[in-house]
Amino acid sequence: CKIRQRIRFVIKKETQNWFIVGSILRLSGAIFIDRDAPISALKTILREARAAEDFILMISPKGTRKYADGWKAGFYYIAQKTGMPLKPGGADFARKLAMLAPMVYPSGDIEADIEKMRPFFEQITAKHPELAAPIRLMDAGEEKIAV
Repeated sequence: CKIRQRIRFVIKKETQNWFIVGSILRLSGAIFIDRDAPISALKTILREARAAEDFILMISPKGTRKYADGWKAGFYYIAQKTGMPLKPGGADFARKLAMLAPMVYPSGDIEADIEKMRPFFEQITAKHPELAAPIRLMDAGEEKIAV
């Protein structure tokens, strides 16, 4: 499967100042965000999405460097606010496959929508399975972010 659109991704803002690397990241589709200011980060992503004719954002619902008790909800709110569907994907390191699941259109019921994605993510083996987050929101009662 080939995607003929530019895929954007989020990365910490500090990397934009790295010699040459920052420019390469920008040309590759990076959206630099301040991880310490989640509202500002969400606004930056929404501004980029609204300014683009075709916008595909690749984002992970959890960090990749250490264990977390679940997923952050930002990816869901970005999809909901922009009207973009979610296209679950991941690398299965046990089978050495990159995999994509059917689209999930945010219904407004985040818990139900995550349950739709659960079977896909349960079949994937992370590179470091001991660091894989449970398929659930970290803050299940979290209010929607007003942007």
